[in-house]
Amino acid sequence: MYLTPWQFGLWGKEFSVCSEDFENRSVAAGGSTLECALMCSTQLLPCLSYNYFPSEGACQLFPNQSKHFSVGSLIGSECEYNFQSNESVLQKTLTNLAKKKPTYSSPTYKYYAGNSSTVVDGDRYAVNLVGCFISSANNPNLTQWIAVDLVKSYSVHYVMLVPYTFYVRSFSRFIVGLNKSLGSVVNQWDYDLCGLYPKETTSSSWLITVCNSYSYKHRYVILQSATDVTNYLIVCEFEVYGE
Repeated sequence: MYLTPWQFGLWGKEFSVCSEDFENRSVAAGGSTLECALMCSTQLLPCLSYNYFPSEGACQLFPNQSKHFSVGSLIGSECEYNFQSNESVLQKTLTNLAKKKPTYSSPTYKYYAGNSSTVVDGDRYAVNLVGCFISSANNPNLTQWIAVDLVKSYSVHYVMLVPYTFYVRSFSRFIVGLNKSLGSVVNQWDYDLCGLYPKETTSSSWLITVCNSYSYKHRYVILQSATDVTNYLIVCEFEVYGE
């Protein structure tokens, strides 16, 4: 079995990614990515991908290809994700379909001077509040959301989100949805599911969710907070990759 690292890269830059699929991290000792690969290929249970943690000398094995990732520096990476190479969407070179496209959202924070279009301006590093979308406070009766209109329909493969550095919990257990149309109000589960981030976010890492596969295409990509999350929904960049 051949496993290869996914080095997510755009704009002439490359980044390492780390699977965030499981809330509780169970690891085994491993001194190199090669040891992790051997462990993955020789164990009795299925293993299609793994995280290698160089500073800890540890491997985390997964029975499937992962769906949720944090993004880190390629240099001095604290985590390296490798996966079995077999016609994966992670191997495709894709462009950001959301850049400069129309956006729609639930009501924004009353003292917020910006608008939702800042999340598709293509600037990943404008992470001050003026360059981010800020929802009004979440409540059990009306979850917060922001949507991108891709103008045409596409097969959406994955979404990358850039959080606000000083309020990372706003992304906890977020939902990414896909739809062919968009109403004035977005209700949870009135759309196809791209992915549901499985845990609370605790760092300012960029986050990637790989979408579920569908036989048809979608025009709208929706980011929505979970019903039990009462934080503001704050996102500084919303990138969509597909074809």
